[in-house]
Amino acid sequence: MEQLAVWLTSDEIIEITDSLQWIAEDEDKEVQENNKDLINAYHKLQKQLKDYHEARATFINKSTTK
Repeated sequence: MEQLAVWLTSDEIIEITDSLQWIAEDEDKEVQENNKDLINAYHKLQKQLKDYHEARATFINKSTTK
């Protein structure tokens, strides 16, 4: 699968992840079944965002301690 880098504002990312979270947490089995790929993409995005924030925090901490 091809990967693509996109530039979005923090507000746009928050809006997208909030919408995806709503779908991922829906307890309706039909919603879950119909949106499996979207839910999997949401979880991958959440992990990437977490990794980014951790890497950014590490970079900032190293920069301020020099």
